[in-house]
Amino acid sequence: MASLEELAAKVEQLAKQPEKIVVIPRERDIIRFSGSNVGDFIHEVKAFWDDRGLDKKGQLDIILRNISSQIKLEVSCQPPEVQGDPKKLLEVLETIYGDKRGVSELLRSFCVLQQEEGETIRDFSHRLKRAFDCLQRRQR
Repeated sequence: MASLEELAAKVEQLAKQPEKIVVIPRERDIIRFSGSNVGDFIHEVKAFWDDRGLDKKGQLDIILRNISSQIKLEVSCQPPEVQGDPKKLLEVLETIYGDKRGVSELLRSFCVLQQEEGETIRDFSHRLKRAFDCLQRRQR
């Protein structure tokens, strides 16, 4: 068994060692945007921004790293003020690739939705939620 002096020396030795801090970055995958599901892409990008607290340049980098070459070509056709502002860029992407149906058409499609044969309640509720979200976005 160790003596009291040995234990005190060991504690003193451990106290002199520098603290070791391990940083584990939070990884968040963003779906690659290739022209469909623009709403999901925008939602994921904004959540990533909130998690990381990125500046304008970092926000633009996240968008450009997660879009296909076809979408990058579309971005390059936009004016410089849109290309340099991540929020404007997301608005333009939503305008170009978002749902083009009007409020009345979206409302009608929401109201006539029915559960399909063999479809689970969960899958049906997800379809209802997507239709409702589209309707809400268009109403804004």
